[in-house]
Formats: sequence, C-alpha cells, structure tokens
Amino acid sequence: MSDATTRPPVIERWTKDLEIPVQKTEKIFLLADRNTNDFVAINNQGTVVAMPRDYYNMGGEPDIRRCLEGNDNLVPLLYDIHKRMQKYFPNSPLSMRVLQNDLIVSVGTTFNPEEAMDRLDRFDDDWWLDKSLALDSSTSIYVRVEYL
Repeated sequence: MSDATTRPPVIERWTKDLEIPVQKTEKIFLLADRNTNDFVAINNQGTVVAMPRDYYNMGGEPDIRRCLEGNDNLVPLLYDIHKRMQKYFPNSPLSMRVLQNDLIVSVGTTFNPEEAMDRLDRFDDDWWLDKSLALDSSTSIYVRVEYL
C-alpha cells in the first residue's frame, strides 16, 4: 500500500534548457496510464505543464504514447514545437502520428505551397534545425506541412 506522497512510475527529466513554463530547478514527469493510453507531463509540484492531445490531433495515440514513454525529453519539445509553430502558422492545427519509431508532426495550412514552404524553412532556420540536431533520443521528429 502506498502513501499519498508516493508517485506512480514515472519518467523523469531535468528541465534545464527547456522553454516550457516551469522553474529551471523543477523536474518533469511523464505519466502514462496503460489501461486508458492517457498520458500527461507534470512538474514535480503536480502541475500539468503539457498534455500532447491539447496541442495536437493524434493519430494512433497508443503508438505515440509508446514513443514518448521511452523518450522523456520529447514531451517538453513537442510543447515548444507547438508554441513556436504559431509564429509561422498562426491558428493552424497540428497533428502527430508515428511512422515506424519516428514522430511525424504535421502543420495544417491553407497557405499556397510556396508561402507554406517559406514559412516552414524560416521555422527550420530560426529554431528547429538546431533543436533537432541536439535531440538526444532514439525517436526522431519530422516536421512537415499538410495542405488543407
């Protein structure tokens, strides 16, 4: 029997260098319920800092959860992708799915193809290329444009 201070099994990561709204000394935990396939990122105070389905339409959620369980640094990064993508594709829906062991993030857009690719290139150049190259994970994340 566990007491009220015992946490369920978690994946833990220090949040230094992350751009999510938590204190630099806090930890992030990825909690997953194997019965419902729900998962959420919380800080060590128990405050929800990200729930991927709040930011993304998710195809194949059990596969996404499996990818995120083994790669605790991806949930905060997915939050950052969502936040930063709004600068380049305001109010555009984001979706996520798994292809093999990689996460595919798609931004839906009604921009014409040339404008959409220019915006994606700026996103890449301004932020994503550096972040993706520094990613320490067995899962890669690919960001692409999806025309609506």
